[in-house]
Amino acid sequence: FPLSLPPQADAESWGRAELPPDALAEDDAWNFALRAEPRPKILLLTGSPRSLEAGGGGYALRALLSEGGRLPYRLEAADLGRLPQVRLAEFSALVLDDPRTLTPSGAAALARYVEEGGGLWVVAGPRGGTVLGALEALLPCVLGDERLGPSEPGLRPDAAPAAGPEAYAWTDFELSRVAVDRRWDCSPRPGAAVWFRGASGAPLLLAGERGRGRVLLWASALEVGWTNLALKPVFAAWTDAGLRWLTRYQGRPVWR
Repeated sequence: FPLSLPPQADAESWGRAELPPDALAEDDAWNFALRAEPRPKILLLTGSPRSLEAGGGGYALRALLSEGGRLPYRLEAADLGRLPQVRLAEFSALVLDDPRTLTPSGAAALARYVEEGGGLWVVAGPRGGTVLGALEALLPCVLGDERLGPSEPGLRPDAAPAAGPEAYAWTDFELSRVAVDRRWDCSPRPGAAVWFRGASGAPLLLAGERGRGRVLLWASALEVGWTNLALKPVFAAWTDAGLRWLTRYQGRPVWR
C-alpha cells in the first residue's frame, strides 16, 4: 500500500507503520528507516523564444528534466529578461541557454550567485561569443571566434570526473556519433578542466570554480543545426553529470 511521509527538515526519516489487527498479527507492523535527499531545484534561463521551441536547447532540457523523468531534478524555466525578479538563492543551479542580451546588472547577479555557492551552466548559443563578454571573468575560458561548417564527428572525454556520483563510463555511449558542426573557439583559463573535446581536440565542455560556486561552459549551442547531442542517448548522462557536479547532489547515484 502507498505510504506518504511529511516533508522533513533533513533527508532522514524513520518510524513504524501498522495495519489494523487481523488474524495474522506477524505482518501487521513494520519499522522503517530511509534517507531521501531532496531533489535539487534547477532554473532554466532562456535568452531567446526559440530556445523552448522544438529543436531548441531549452526544449531538449525541459523535456529531459520534466516531472516524471528519470533524472532527479526539479526544473523551472524563466525568460532571461526576468532575471531581476527571480530569487536565485532558491535554486541549486542555473542553466543559461542561448543568451542574446545580458545587462551589466544581470551579469553581476549571476556572478554574485556563483560566488555565494551556486552552480551555473552556460550554453553559449549562437551569440555567445559577443554576449558573454559581460561574464568573461566568471567563465572557465575566454571565448574567441565562431567556427562554422561540419567537423569530424565525435565527442571525446578528457578531464570529465572519473569518480563520484557524476562519473560515467563514457565509452558505453556511441560518442563517435555526436556531431558538433558549429562552436566557439575557447582558451581554457588556468585551473579550468576540459571535460569534453571534439574529435579534433577543440575544447567543448569546460569546468571551473569561482568563489564558493562552480561554472560549466558548453562552447556551442544545444539547438539542432549546431549539434545533434540532444538527440543522442548520451545527452541524459551528460546533463546529469553536469548538474550533479554543479549542485553537489549525492542522492540516487544510479539512475539507468
